[in-house]
Amino acid sequence: MKILVVNAWDLLKLPPVISLVTTLNNLGHEVTLVTEGDQIEIRNIIPSNVKLININIKSTGSIFSLTKNFFKRKKILREIVENNMKKNDLLWTTTDLTVREIGKDLLKYKHVMQLMELIEDIPLFPYQNLFKSNLKKYARVAYAVVVPEYNRAHILQTWWGLEKTPYILPNKQSYHTEINSNDTDLDETIKLLSGKKVILYQGVFKRERPLEIFAQLSEHLSEDYLVCFMGQSNEYILDIKKRYPRLVLIPFVNPPSHLKITQIAYIGLLPYLPSSEKGQHYSVLNSLYSAPNKLYEYAKFGIPMLGTKVPGVEVPLMMNNIGVASNLSINSLIDSIDILEKNYTSYSANAKKFYKKLDLQSIVKEIIENDKNKSYF
Repeated sequence: MKILVVNAWDLLKLPPVISLVTTLNNLGHEVTLVTEGDQIEIRNIIPSNVKLININIKSTGSIFSLTKNFFKRKKILREIVENNMKKNDLLWTTTDLTVREIGKDLLKYKHVMQLMELIEDIPLFPYQNLFKSNLKKYARVAYAVVVPEYNRAHILQTWWGLEKTPYILPNKQSYHTEINSNDTDLDETIKLLSGKKVILYQGVFKRERPLEIFAQLSEHLSEDYLVCFMGQSNEYILDIKKRYPRLVLIPFVNPPSHLKITQIAYIGLLPYLPSSEKGQHYSVLNSLYSAPNKLYEYAKFGIPMLGTKVPGVEVPLMMNNIGVASNLSINSLIDSIDILEKNYTSYSANAKKFYKKLDLQSIVKEIIENDKNKSYF
């Protein structure tokens, strides 16, 4: 089958889309990828036989220029979709923003609607909330709706009145290349971390992640441990670093090279909190039913995990016995690390089993072969 994957976002910031493209290619489909992001970097991380159409519209400047670029971006995307769907069988969108940008043109095609976050709706235009995109309209007629987490599937079915529960495609990574970065700075960082029990957080730095309490571990644990946060720096994390100087900050590393750091971790952190505020256009339930990429990235290397007591984290940790969900106090976190230490071999072995038992190819194959007379599960 010929499949057009459209991703109106920086591909390097969305590992699940990289995994999707790789999986579709591994299944033997002819894939064309439309995406934003650095073209050279993207070409290095997707299969060579995947056709790449790169779009990059400036996303900084005044509100006037941003608004102008918003409409320019919509026009370009719609033209690309129209031209390419003349020779493709299936259109697969990856985010809510992608659905908004293509809009009513989606109704012309056999369309798989994938969502990375839990979103009830999104503004039709930036800088206003009066007019909405009506995402449920597209979901109700889509060939399939895809989300990364069990609870999100049922919430969306209820919100949008869907006949079928959306497919669940977990955020497990699948890259066509091995971890093969030649980054000298990255190699130097690995040398600095060697010989230590690295407690690692990797991901975005935002306030709905209770990072400060985890940063405090750097001041309470013995020198055998190093607490490290890896991601794109911002004021929030730099402010935390000032208060906890033993915390190690590692700059953002493009996937899959970031796994060179992941694989040396001793414990992986999953710090999530429910939020009473939407934050961007996401639902307040988004963090409560999180679907972390890092859950599978840690599991790949048999790294036991320390998370928080939210369903999207606690349930997979407890059900699969791959880590501990802790209360947010320094004493509770230290006690949880002690539990991980005492049962490290068991947690590590279970993490590897958890990673191996999920077959992305089977799930993606089932989505593509969707039969509306069958249940999505």
